[in-house]
Amino acid sequence: MFFEDGAVRYIKYGTIELVRGIYSAVRDKNWDTILPTLRYNKLKIMDSGFHIEFTAIHKRDDIHFEAEYSLVGNESGQIEFSMDGKALSSFLKNRIGFCVLHPIKECVNQPLTIKHSNGTEKIYTFPELVSPHQPFKDICSMQINTPHYGEVLLNFEGDIFETEDQRNWSDASFKTYCTPLGNPFPAQVVEGQPIKQKITFKLLQLPQIDSNSLKNKQSETSKKPFSVKIGLGLSDKAQELTAFQVEKLKLLNLNHLRIDIKLFSAGWESVLTNALRQSAQLHTKLELALHFGDSINEQLDNFLVFNGLEDDKIEKIIVYIYRKHGWTNDFYENVVLKIKQKYPSVAIGGGTDANFAELNRAEINAEQYDFLSYAVNPQVHAFDDTSVIETIEAYGDMIKTAKKKAANKPICISPITLKQRFNPVATDAENTPPLADARQKTVFLAEWTQKCLDEINKHGLDSATLFETVGERGVMDNDLFPVYHVLLNRAK
Repeated sequence: MFFEDGAVRYIKYGTIELVRGIYSAVRDKNWDTILPTLRYNKLKIMDSGFHIEFTAIHKRDDIHFEAEYSLVGNESGQIEFSMDGKALSSFLKNRIGFCVLHPIKECVNQPLTIKHSNGTEKIYTFPELVSPHQPFKDICSMQINTPHYGEVLLNFEGDIFETEDQRNWSDASFKTYCTPLGNPFPAQVVEGQPIKQKITFKLLQLPQIDSNSLKNKQSETSKKPFSVKIGLGLSDKAQELTAFQVEKLKLLNLNHLRIDIKLFSAGWESVLTNALRQSAQLHTKLELALHFGDSINEQLDNFLVFNGLEDDKIEKIIVYIYRKHGWTNDFYENVVLKIKQKYPSVAIGGGTDANFAELNRAEINAEQYDFLSYAVNPQVHAFDDTSVIETIEAYGDMIKTAKKKAANKPICISPITLKQRFNPVATDAENTPPLADARQKTVFLAEWTQKCLDEINKHGLDSATLFETVGERGVMDNDLFPVYHVLLNRAK
């Protein structure tokens, strides 16, 4: 196992991952994670075990929570991770406490026995497709079967835990966490309030694997020709592209440019006019993301009389109710059919501008749309490089689940961004996270994007819209970013 930044990562036997991670989180009323300052008090590593003690200080705005942690492991394969915390201010929280991450590859379709708070036990199975809601609730302990007949026991103390399928947010894990989401949140934490919890990991039975199975093996599969249609988002800060930018972007042979049109916002016509000009410069079509507000009929009428937008300039249209989950019952009749009458040869899709979770949980009739769409970013729950790379493992399962929901109609991911563009579950509607990430201009993003493109191509995705053309969220500015060359190589 690894211990890093106050968290356990990758408890393994050989190449079999038993637990992906154990960590404690403090999340505010908008589900933002309050990262701690860590102070290590003991770090004792022995041949027969280890004993680590540290203090975590979570402090931001009105939140001040501190906790003492003890992490102890011995030669029998048992690990105890305990927290003794106290609120040093009064504040609203959505979660405080331990989370355990279960690896997707080793857990999917594996049985487990859960002990509930009333003392009963029941056998469950980790789902293969992405579960829209919590597959397991009211958990006191989990006895999990692993590949090759191993068994792991996890005990949870200090709160009631439940499990969610984190592939909904592109994390490659199931997460067992507290407090149940069925409880009201945000919840008040009072100054001086103690919070104590403990997670115990026990290896009940070693997996039965031979020495050859312990070695990493690369699967030998023939590389599939790249078939995903690739586009970029248009920057909302670049009214004009420079000659250098036009020249370089044309070399990418893009299938489309995405433009977000907020039909409830004054001036959307000039935004669309600028998008048409840039798409003509780059010899590509537009992916129109139409966002409707409260006055849907009026906004639709205004869009339908816009001049200069013909079928041959549009790659596809995605319709949204701005930052809302789901659709109104008459959305198809009042919006989709009317757009189809004006643009009969254009594919019209529905979905979410937020995470896959919103699409997976929505009641949507796929027969009413030509395709379904959702957005992806790798930083909903974790932000370090390792966790961002891990998310790519979840892409195939999201696509398979979406295809089933869409009755095998085309699936589009639009957009894929390095950072979350907005917080769809914020209690505070005004809360908006930063939109740019310093890694946008680094080799790290190029490597992540290459792995991302390889993965989505394996699973038959129809199209993907990545990042933006230029600027801090783009593939270039006055200079080319490393990720630009990944897209250029694909275009050749």
